[in-house]
Amino acid sequence: MNVKLLRKVKRLILAEPKRFDMDTFGRRRDPKANDNAPRCGTVGCIAGWAVILTKRIPRNPKAEMPTIDHNDGMEALNISDGEAKLLFYAVEWPEKFSAYVADGSEKSAKIAAQRIEHFIKTKGKE
Repeated sequence: MNVKLLRKVKRLILAEPKRFDMDTFGRRRDPKANDNAPRCGTVGCIAGWAVILTKRIPRNPKAEMPTIDHNDGMEALNISDGEAKLLFYAVEWPEKFSAYVADGSEKSAKIAAQRIEHFIKTKGKE
């Protein structure tokens, strides 16, 4: 498990909650058309940000977002398929993190950060 990268993703989520959305691996949102979109337009989930942070995905707001998926996230974080399912899909998160909502809020970012730390602490078992 790449703990260093997970904590880097966590810091990004906490620093810019509007750029975090567990409902998408990675995509562009038009800031002019969506009040909740970040200025740069790039939004991603835990797996998406792990890939973006390691593979230097272009961040030009006019560029097409490359396809990012479950397997890319597994590879970037050096985790198994089972661990990825527990981390990448909010519906699989333990009950104490069930208040997460894909709304770009600071509250949801804090829940996700706690989820990442719990995943690290339990060595990917929960």
